[in-house]
Amino acid sequence: MSNTRNNLTIAISACVTLLCAVFIVAPAPGQAPNRLASRGQGPGGKARSAFSWPLAPGTSALTPAAGPILPVIGGGTFGRITKWTGFGTNSVIGDSTIFEDKLGNVGIGTDSPTSKLTVAGTLTVAGTIQASGGTSILHNSTLSGDGTTASPLGVAVPLSLTGVGEAILVVRNNRESGDGMFAFGGSSNTSFGGNGVTGVGGSSGNGAGGAGLSGLGGGSALGNGGSGIFAAGGNSSIGNGGAGASVAGGIGSGAGAFGGTGIIANAGVGVNGASNGLAGDFTGDVKVAGNVKLGSNGQLFAPAGEENLRIIRGAVDTSGTVTLGSGFTVQQGLPGDYTINFKTPFSGVPVVTISADIGFAHVTCTASTCSVLTLNTIPAAASLGFSFIAVGPR
Repeated sequence: MSNTRNNLTIAISACVTLLCAVFIVAPAPGQAPNRLASRGQGPGGKARSAFSWPLAPGTSALTPAAGPILPVIGGGTFGRITKWTGFGTNSVIGDSTIFEDKLGNVGIGTDSPTSKLTVAGTLTVAGTIQASGGTSILHNSTLSGDGTTASPLGVAVPLSLTGVGEAILVVRNNRESGDGMFAFGGSSNTSFGGNGVTGVGGSSGNGAGGAGLSGLGGGSALGNGGSGIFAAGGNSSIGNGGAGASVAGGIGSGAGAFGGTGIIANAGVGVNGASNGLAGDFTGDVKVAGNVKLGSNGQLFAPAGEENLRIIRGAVDTSGTVTLGSGFTVQQGLPGDYTINFKTPFSGVPVVTISADIGFAHVTCTASTCSVLTLNTIPAAASLGFSFIAVGPR
């Protein structure tokens, strides 16, 4: 083999899991490579050969290509992947942050990996993390990064998301009629069950604070729009059912200020021929522990009573035609004889106050009808106009 051949260098490739380094060894002047005899030859065998190059006398130098021959110094920890840590008068090796245990589990930043890849710290991903085969991606409590498509998604609890943006969490379900988010509060056999969702609005130094919970119903091209918020109280086997919604206004402070309103409801506006909606629609009893104020500025008070009552008022002309009021009809018989029929009967006999336009009026009632007799000033039965107010139990 020629001297030119003898002066060539040989590349030794060392691939250890994630790192691959190429080193070049220069033979000492005048030294030739030792060619090993071919091995593995025989019937059906494949011949292979190898060269071994002696190192420079008195050294164990492994140096980068075209660089000086420097002694290698340093040490490492069992299981840690080795890396070059510096060059100077010596070529220095030491530990990297990558560890591989005997089971093939790799840890970055940890010497105790619990999976094929365990990362201690924040993992920043510029692309997409996607799990295949129905496996789960397990995140820590910060869930840093995006593009996660694993199902199910395993997360450490409590999950804390902190960031800067108009929205921190956006959940979108592309399945037909699928829910965007479903939350269950914890059950309890000895105390109160947990809340499915607790919302706290953000504070403001100069403006209004943020809403604790804001809901926007889905639109519809042909049917009715969806509810902004749908709430149903929980059932109970032996006690009271839970409230569908429990709200409380915030505390006000300072002279002339007011506490916050528990619920503010605005009716939807009808367009293109549609009527405006209702600010509230209740089925069942409504309990108010306080005053009920009416009017655009709450300047009016709603009347109240010890009983559950309803009121019907009306005015009737001499022919028995209803001129004011609703919820009743009138039939006229003989002169001065009228019958009032309530479209929805009271649950008991109402109290009726009646007054003839001129003369007198006499009335007797049941829960569903009232018989009226009007008299002129003689007095004699005569067809007269009259008005009345009936108040009775619902």
